[in-house]
Amino acid sequence: IPNISSKEFNNDIEYICTDLDKYDYINLDFLEDKEAYLNMFDSWLLVGRGCPYNCKNCDGARHNTKDIFGRNRTLFRSPKNIIKDLKTIKSETIGMSLDFQLLPDNIIEAISKEHFNLNLRNEFFQIPKTLNKIIKIKKSFNSFDFVFTPVSGDDKEREEYGKTYSNKEFLSFLKEIDKEDVNSGVIIYFSSNMISPLETKKMNEKARIKLLEEIDKIIPYALIKTLPQIVDPGTLKDKMSIEKLFKLYSS
Repeated sequence: IPNISSKEFNNDIEYICTDLDKYDYINLDFLEDKEAYLNMFDSWLLVGRGCPYNCKNCDGARHNTKDIFGRNRTLFRSPKNIIKDLKTIKSETIGMSLDFQLLPDNIIEAISKEHFNLNLRNEFFQIPKTLNKIIKIKKSFNSFDFVFTPVSGDDKEREEYGKTYSNKEFLSFLKEIDKEDVNSGVIIYFSSNMISPLETKKMNEKARIKLLEEIDKIIPYALIKTLPQIVDPGTLKDKMSIEKLFKLYSS
């Protein structure tokens, strides 16, 4: 199958999309059960492609997308088409395919001038330097949720997975949220284990518990979950054959 796969697993990517506005990302008319998807509580909206971060457990990491797709920068859709989709989506809540902190100023400005009958749930990959963009964009939605994925309670362990902020910086930002009374929900996800066919790595439990205690002192209403995380298969491509990886990660 051109540009997708081959029996010998040696099919190179020959076409790379550089114009994200050519396609429709929310039309589900081709699905028989489209109403089930349209009525889902959450929808993901593609706003751009090419994550600038490097997580060793993720196929979408910068080094992987550069090697596989030859993409060395983040591409964004036009403000016009993003806004058009936001006005069309029927779900109650949406999340963007990239942390909106990465969006260029012209997209933030365009969104902030509109109001959408949607809730926005945004995962902050890194800790924002200020609340300025957040305050500007949140008024365009019915409600706004902060989502953080610090992975670990240990600074060094967290950095391995692309997160460059420390516990001190994270707690300081939570204090700022509370102080400014942003009136938003806060959701935090930790990883208990990193699971792959080669090994299951247990994350630093003592560090996580200590950080959880500090978070509770600042924002006791935060929704916090600790879950195991599956390592993406492509990150293991140099450690076992692609044939074996396909079998291990398929049903």
